[in-house]
Amino acid sequence: FQYRTRTCDTAATSGMFGVAGYKNANVQWELTTINATSIDWKVECKVQGSNTGWIVVIPTTGAATNLTAVAATSARIIDVNDYDYCRVGMKVNTDGGANIINGAVRLTQ
Repeated sequence: FQYRTRTCDTAATSGMFGVAGYKNANVQWELTTINATSIDWKVECKVQGSNTGWIVVIPTTGAATNLTAVAATSARIIDVNDYDYCRVGMKVNTDGGANIINGAVRLTQ
């Protein structure tokens, strides 16, 4: 296994991790400090060179899942071998200060 440090940013490639050659991905994160009304999160994946861009794969319905309290969350993506890259997107709603999120990604072949 390996550690990959990701940073928050708004660029199209920010936080993306390669999933090519893997079958499954398990994306986990823990919201340990919240100073906002809520945080919306989603997992997006894409095919390299695709004109379709990022596709929301978690949640399977709707644009994002809303967290309003400190929580640990896990999202399992089945058959990521359809994609080359994935990323976790988070949007802070009505920010009131520091919001701390720890995350991990496990890929299996």
